Amino acid sequence: PAPAAAPTVPPAPAVPEAAPAEQDGLELKAFAVTLDPTVPGHLRYHLTLANTGRKFNGTLRFAVVGEQEGKTTTWRYPAAGDAPDPKLKVEVSRFLKTAGVIPLPDGFAPRSVTVDLLEPSGVRLSQQTRMGRTS
Repeated sequence: PAPAAAPTVPPAPAVPEAAPAEQDGLELKAFAVTLDPTVPGHLRYHLTLANTGRKFNGTLRFAVVGEQEGKTTTWRYPAAGDAPDPKLKVEVSRFLKTAGVIPLPDGFAPRSVTVDLLEPSGVRLSQQTRMGRTS
C-alpha cells in the first residue's frame, strides 16, 4: 500500500490592504479613497461603519501621505488647529455609510490615506488604504 499523504495545511488567507478594522464593537467595514474626477486636487472618500458596541460620537481625521515638490510629506485634514469641519462629525449607533471630499494642497500627489475615528478620549479606530495608480 502507498504511504499515507501528509495532511495538507491550507494556506493562511491573504489579508487585504484594507481589512476591516474593529475596536470596542466599532468596525470600519469599508474605506475607499479615489481622486475626484470632477475637481482636480481633491480626493473622494467612502466609509462604511458598523457598530455593535457603545454608540460612537466623534469626528473623522485624515492623514494623506504623498509627494510634493519631490519630497514625501504628510498632509493632514483637517489641519491641526483648524476648526473642526461639521461634515466630518459622525455618529454611529449601529450602521453608517458616509462620503466626502478631502482638499489637497497644489502639486500634492497622494499615495496612501489613513482615517482616524476620534472621540474626546482619543483615537478609537484607525485604518490606512493605498491610492490606486493614476497615469
